[in-house]
Amino acid sequence: VYTFLSETLGQFQKLGEVYVSDRLQSRQLRPAPPSVGLSVSGGMLRLTMDTGEFPPEELEGLYRSMLHRRRYHKLADGRFLALDGSGCEALAEAVHMLQLSPQDLAKGEVDLPAFRALYLDGVLRQGDGLQVNRDSRFRAMVRSFKTVEESDYMPPATLAGVLRPYQRTGFRWLKTLESCGFGGILADEMGLGKTLQMIAFLATVPRSATGLPSLIVCPASLVLNWGDEFARFAPEHRVLLLLGNARERAKAMEEDQDSDVWVTSYDLLKRDLDWYRQREFYCCTLDEGQFVKNQASKASAAVKSIACRQRFVLTGTPVENRLSELWNLFDFLMPGYLYSHNRFVEKLERPIIQSEDGQAREQLAKLVRPFLLRRLKQDVLKELPPKMEHVRRIALSDGERKLYQAAVAAAQGVFAQGEKLAMLAALTRLRQICCDPDLCFENYQGQASKLEACVELCTGMAENGRRILVFSQFTSMLSRLRTRLEAVGLTCFTLEGSTPK
Repeated sequence: VYTFLSETLGQFQKLGEVYVSDRLQSRQLRPAPPSVGLSVSGGMLRLTMDTGEFPPEELEGLYRSMLHRRRYHKLADGRFLALDGSGCEALAEAVHMLQLSPQDLAKGEVDLPAFRALYLDGVLRQGDGLQVNRDSRFRAMVRSFKTVEESDYMPPATLAGVLRPYQRTGFRWLKTLESCGFGGILADEMGLGKTLQMIAFLATVPRSATGLPSLIVCPASLVLNWGDEFARFAPEHRVLLLLGNARERAKAMEEDQDSDVWVTSYDLLKRDLDWYRQREFYCCTLDEGQFVKNQASKASAAVKSIACRQRFVLTGTPVENRLSELWNLFDFLMPGYLYSHNRFVEKLERPIIQSEDGQAREQLAKLVRPFLLRRLKQDVLKELPPKMEHVRRIALSDGERKLYQAAVAAAQGVFAQGEKLAMLAALTRLRQICCDPDLCFENYQGQASKLEACVELCTGMAENGRRILVFSQFTSMLSRLRTRLEAVGLTCFTLEGSTPK
């Protein structure tokens, strides 16, 4: 007998009673708690399931009933299962997100990539009454991610006094991922030292230990910066900066036998891809990973074709416009982790964006959270120094270099004459060429490396909610910069001598 009550002014009134026959009552399924076994071996995760009276092939249907927020799930044989947070429901969610086939469910045993372990452990812990048996390796893997800050991974002795507490945590997180064979995204806000944390990691895997060099792929404007940072924080590490023309790069790659790290740009990687496909690297790191956010781009295809044992991404903006950008980064890190692109759009992106599905958003968060580390300045502000200074060196393009060398030759003649004003004008001209050759040559149609690097830097900082103050001695340079920034949607205010009070 089920009695229905209504509350009115603090008093309950009996509305009525519903009598359920013994026959209908017998149709309700009350299965024993299902049991699950989890074990890790050889980079694979083995999942075993025993659902008792509940048919395992109906777990997908049970999940659909959960999505529709039904109170009961009707089985194929006519029986009913109350949806009250039982272990079967947690298992149904895991089965759905892992895309297990009816054949896998019928066997009761399936092998999965080990990177599914962290997500699976989190989901199964939510099921009431679910019996989960984890082997020692599985427990150790999960425990290592819960105690990253207390792990025994020690940074190189030369950096022990340099890394700040949150940076040591980032270093240990990278080492924990490496120990499990997982990739990850270090997504700290700009200015928190992602480069330093990665250098600390790479210093623990030199070529002498792994037998292979590591590879860093970054925007062209950062290649020299990586060289400077290694020279500053890990001078004992041998770094090969791949710059120059095609012949010079090919010679450097062919002759290299002892460099610990190669550094190249996304553009040069595409040009030299045949060379890279002949090599194997220990670790491949993408700096400013948003440069490969488009899965259809040549740069994205190029980095995914690199043969390596470990993969990382550094970016302050893992998602700029679409969730598919996050999918593409994971497709580089651990192909298949976020399913195929079509399945990702169907199961997660479209429900989140179009339907504002909170459950799909939470599912994506569960999948991504173990492999994405992001700290904001406000979270670690007490650990930061009052001022941080970074010098970024920008390489000239071939066209700019030729103009600069021609101007240097002309300036040498001026210097020989010893006229101070003419010498100052020649030096100013050289500085303008470095900023943007168009400041000196009206018909110049080539690249402006420093201008493009400044736009790139401002864009990245603005995406992190920062306001930027840019100084230049040349007002014409500020005008060009303003035009470029407005073209990418950044608002500007220019303060110069002609600006009224």
